[in-house]
Amino acid sequence: RGHAQSPLRCNGAKPISTHIDPSAIARTVDIKLIGRYCDGLIIRLIVSGNSRGVNVSGNWLRAITPQWRLGVTADAGQIDYASNLDVKDVNRFRAGLVGVYQFGENGQGQWLTRVGAGMDDPRQSLSRYARDFLYATTAVSWQFNPRTRVVVSALYESSQFDEIFFEQLYDRRREDDRARIAATIDWSFRPRWRLSHSLAYTQNDTFVDIFEYERFEALLRIRYKFD
Repeated sequence: RGHAQSPLRCNGAKPISTHIDPSAIARTVDIKLIGRYCDGLIIRLIVSGNSRGVNVSGNWLRAITPQWRLGVTADAGQIDYASNLDVKDVNRFRAGLVGVYQFGENGQGQWLTRVGAGMDDPRQSLSRYARDFLYATTAVSWQFNPRTRVVVSALYESSQFDEIFFEQLYDRRREDDRARIAATIDWSFRPRWRLSHSLAYTQNDTFVDIFEYERFEALLRIRYKFD
């Protein structure tokens, strides 16, 4: 990962920072370009191996107390799958509330929570992948020392699709409940090098059996920070 910082500031907020994070595991490659301005606007460009997307997101946070910040978050983008899965291509919109709580004697702990709603709008007229969904995410991180940080996160998403899948078998619209938990350890083993190891478990629960699954993931990333 490379960081390029600009001296431009906004009302004493953090300077603009941009970083590119290329990582590869199996057949997936993610490239993220993230710009941050005034602790508020965040812009992301995401490209991955079998689903390519362009996503723009923004967060606005206000300090309520020295420990608490509350605000709103929203994003919009496109998700493009492989050529043989064009029927799944969608435009996605999400909006919600976000809260951040800083804790610990020196502020080395952070609890972040988001709740909101969204929709997927298929780009093909005959696609059955239009849906509305509610989501909630939470993450707790702790900086043990300048070199080591641990993050534990969880997600829950409840989806209601607009169409019935496999009418010969089912007489109601598809509904999914997806849950994911993950744990990550970040370790800075050299001044500019950082190693991250993540383990995650995902379960998608639905009465349409073909879309029901459990997934275990292990991810190893090595990042390098540029001046």
